[in-house]
Amino acid sequence: MRIVITGNPNSGKTTLFNALTKMNARVGNWHGVTVSVLKGVFNHGGIRHEVFDLPGLSSFNAYTMEEKASLDFLKAGDYDLIVNVIEAVRFDAALELTKMLVTLNKPLICVVNMTEDLIKSGGYLDFAGLNKSNIKFYRFNLSKKKQIKSLKELFASNILQTAISPDICDFQSILKCFTAPKNVFTKADKLLTDKLFCIIAFSFILIASFYLSFGRFGIGRLIGDALTDAFSVLGDFVANSLQNMGGSEFTVRLLDEGVFAGLGALLGFLPPIIILNFILCYLEQSGIIARISFVFDGALSKFGLNGRTIFALIMGFGCTTVAVSVTNGLENKSLKQRVIGALPFISCSAKMPVYLYICSKIVDGMNLFILLFIYVFGIAFALLFCFIDAKTSKEKSIPLILEMPIIRLNCLKNTLKPLINSVKNFIIKISTVVVAVSVVVWLLEAVSLDFKYLSANDADKSILAFLGRSIHFILRPIGIDDYKVGVAVIAGLFAKEAVISTLAALAVNLNLTLQSGIALLAFIAFYPPCVTALVCIKKEAGLFRMIFSFVFQFCFGLLSAYTVYLIFDNFVTAVNVVLLLIILITVFKVSKNERIFGKRKN
Repeated sequence: MRIVITGNPNSGKTTLFNALTKMNARVGNWHGVTVSVLKGVFNHGGIRHEVFDLPGLSSFNAYTMEEKASLDFLKAGDYDLIVNVIEAVRFDAALELTKMLVTLNKPLICVVNMTEDLIKSGGYLDFAGLNKSNIKFYRFNLSKKKQIKSLKELFASNILQTAISPDICDFQSILKCFTAPKNVFTKADKLLTDKLFCIIAFSFILIASFYLSFGRFGIGRLIGDALTDAFSVLGDFVANSLQNMGGSEFTVRLLDEGVFAGLGALLGFLPPIIILNFILCYLEQSGIIARISFVFDGALSKFGLNGRTIFALIMGFGCTTVAVSVTNGLENKSLKQRVIGALPFISCSAKMPVYLYICSKIVDGMNLFILLFIYVFGIAFALLFCFIDAKTSKEKSIPLILEMPIIRLNCLKNTLKPLINSVKNFIIKISTVVVAVSVVVWLLEAVSLDFKYLSANDADKSILAFLGRSIHFILRPIGIDDYKVGVAVIAGLFAKEAVISTLAALAVNLNLTLQSGIALLAFIAFYPPCVTALVCIKKEAGLFRMIFSFVFQFCFGLLSAYTVYLIFDNFVTAVNVVLLLIILITVFKVSKNERIFGKRKN
């Protein structure tokens, strides 16, 4: 049996899909989370059911890319049953979509979700009256396993085999069973849609989350340091045990330097990443991100963006690959290309451990401020890129069309699931891709050009040394002479976390000056995203955009590093240049005002 799940945005479609199929598709309390048709399978009573989760659909007058994808799938008709998920608070709006779904001449049931929110807000839904209609309405709490089991049994019954004729549906009588809520929008809505309050609150959340994660006395850093020390002790214990058991030098070094050194350097950054991901997931699930997009729509429009693009931009702080995939929901091709081009400027969570590692080698006490500067400049360059692209494009700005979800501040349970998935993916990544890169890099350092095993003292004769010296020239202008740093940077193209694991595996002692360290941070902040993100860019925007993004970001990263190094190396000269520019801009503005408004009177 082929079941299609549809409904308005934020109604709980993907939650039902996950509950039925045991999958972990991304769930969020904002428009645009599901951007393509998802497919899953479950078996019940010996019958195999295929389930399709469609993006949010408000009506058959499709406007966004998600709505067009849903409408195309529904009109194709390659399914046996429509499950229309209805958010109880918005029952009247969902009924408009139900009227259209009936015209598809397919078996249909309506699953009414979140009825407790309707009751809390002063509304009511008469299910006894609804049961008298020809359309089947079922009240379900999609978070309860028993009710999911009942729903599966319902799918297997013969009651769902008959299509409903639009001519016998009395929608007026159905609507009379619904008493609209009195206070859907609360005081929290009024505050969060106030521009000044929203900006202040959002800024406070960002600063607080950074301090909790990376501040000297932040929870993330304290736990991370303890975890690093514990893993270091474990690595030494394993290496010593193998050595005492007569293990070969090659095996001991491979485990100690190639595996444990890389893992230990990375696991210490897991607590800060968990904290930042928790805050991001909470903002998603609570519906606060939708308010932020509404408030920032006017400002973003000046850069050729709109409020909906903030979803992808915020996702960029977590993972560039996910953020690029989110752009699939943007309704305009030019806008989509613009956002994809800007995303590599925004630092993903995989870069955070690298920033912290480098900061610890230059000015450990200034980690928080340096990270804030990196992220602020990243956002600034992303917006500048969009601004220039919008000015060179002849297309008109895209208006914001957004359905505002209900704020749910008590959503910790829903927050934990995507958080656990993010942490699991991070651990899988560092235990597979990162460790693999770390081991390969170490092996290249331990083998000579004629494939002979080298001791640690002869590493300069290795294959890695040969390869490293051939590419290291790009970092010499910023005062970095160790070819191993260049190798680590190239390893970061496979996974940004691999920069640390490679440096740890090669036992690199980063003796960076302040200017070299800041320049290296600038390069890593802006050089190309990982291979996975590049593949996703190719999928969403084409091969040319992927090649352009790689070449442009690599050149921009180098230019940024060289510029930062020169500024720090010639600080006085740089200050004079900035002052001169300020004077020229001031004079230009004054002369422009005189031309327009006439000379000032004394």
